[in-house]
Amino acid sequence: MSSVLGLLWLFLLLTVAAWLVAALVSARLSRRVLAINLAPQERARRSFVLASLPGLASVVMAGGVAALALGTSRGWVEDHCEGHGPGHPHLCFEHLPAIDLGAAEALAVTALLVALVVMIARFLWREGLATAQMNTVLRLVQGRGPCSRVDDDGVFAIATGVLSPRVLLSRGLLENVGPRERRIVLAHEVAHLRRGDLAKNWLFEVLLLLHFPPTARRLRAEWRQALEECADDTVAQRFGREAVAATLVKVARCQQASRLPGLAASGADTLRRIERLLHPAEEGRTMPVVSLCLAGVFAVSMLLMGSHHFLETLLGLVTGH
Repeated sequence: MSSVLGLLWLFLLLTVAAWLVAALVSARLSRRVLAINLAPQERARRSFVLASLPGLASVVMAGGVAALALGTSRGWVEDHCEGHGPGHPHLCFEHLPAIDLGAAEALAVTALLVALVVMIARFLWREGLATAQMNTVLRLVQGRGPCSRVDDDGVFAIATGVLSPRVLLSRGLLENVGPRERRIVLAHEVAHLRRGDLAKNWLFEVLLLLHFPPTARRLRAEWRQALEECADDTVAQRFGREAVAATLVKVARCQQASRLPGLAASGADTLRRIERLLHPAEEGRTMPVVSLCLAGVFAVSMLLMGSHHFLETLLGLVTGH
C-alpha cells in the first residue's frame, strides 16, 4: 500500500508542477495578448484558451505520466527501473517506487486536498446563492416561454439559466424604453441564447477556479466584454450601430447595478461597448496565440513520452531519493 501511495505522490507532484507553470504562463500572457483592437470573437477565443491552460496542462501531465507508466510495464517504453538504486522513484505500475512518505508529504497532500475542497465548496456556494436569487425573481415571471416579462419595477434585461436558458425583461425596463429599443434589447439577449453563451460562461467560471485571483479577474472581465460585444455586433447588423449604442445609453441611464446571475443587456464595460459601436476601429489578429498555446501543450505531451528516465531522475532529486 505504501508503494501505491508513493506512486500517487509522484503523480501529484508532477501534476501540481504542470498546473503551477501553466497558471504562471497564463497570468503572463493575459497581460499581453488580449488587445482591445482585436475582434471580440478572437478575444473570447484567447480568453477561453488561457483559462483552459492550467487544467489542460494538469490533465496532459497526468495522462502523459500514466501512459509512460503503462508503456513501461507493457514493454512499449524502455524500462530503466532495474538500473536504479533502491528507493529510487519509478513511474511504472510494475516497479512501484519504494518511497517512505513522511510527515511533510502527508501535510502537503492534506493541504492540497483541503484547498481543493474549499475551492469547490466556494464555487458550489456561489452557484447555490445565484440559483436561490434567480428563483426569487422567477416567482414574478409572467409566462413560461423563452422570453418572459418580470413584474418588477427594476430596470433590467438578462439572459439566464444554463440547462434551460431564457430571457427576462422587467416591467420597469419595458416602461422606460420605446418599441424599437425593446426589440434591440430583446435581440441582444436572444443573441446570447443562440450563441450558447450561458453554458460557455458557466464552463469558463469552472476553468477560472484553477487560476490565481488577479488572473481570474482579468480573464473574466475580458471574456464578459467579448461576449457582450459579440452580441452587440449581431444586433447591429439588423438595427444599425448607432441605434444599438443609443439603446445602451438609455438602458444604462435607467438601470441600477444589477447583481442578477446571467448576461445583462448593459453588462461588462458599457462605455467601452458604446465607444466601439460609434467609432469602430480596424480589428484583426496580431498573432496565432490559440494555435501556439495548444501546440505548446501538445509539444510538452510528446516530450513527456520520451523523457521517462529524466522525469524519474528529477523526481529523485526533488524527493531526496
